[in-house]
Amino acid sequence: MEHVKKDIERFFEQTCFVTEWEEQKQDWGETILIEKEQKKELPCRLCRNPKIAVTTGVLPAEAIYDAVLLFRKSDVILPGSKVEVIENGNMLFSSVGEMISYQTHNEIALKRESTI
Repeated sequence: MEHVKKDIERFFEQTCFVTEWEEQKQDWGETILIEKEQKKELPCRLCRNPKIAVTTGVLPAEAIYDAVLLFRKSDVILPGSKVEVIENGNMLFSSVGEMISYQTHNEIALKRESTI
């Protein structure tokens, strides 16, 4: 199985940085989100799934890009994490849903936030 994992990881041509968030309750009772941890340079593969949507009811339609991020079995990305993918410029995503773990790799769905 290890050789299969290595074969799949050869396709991880992009790099991503993941920032996790943590809720912190303030003295005055407000709860805020703060950066908890940033993981450095995780090898990954960004798989885009473009969706076309007409948001105003008038053409032209807007392309909305959602994506799936494939990454190593040893790495973990939590829901709601900020994911910055390095590929022809930096793209910023938020992870949505739970990470799915397979025998050879992990994957998580992403929602596009912006281009940096």
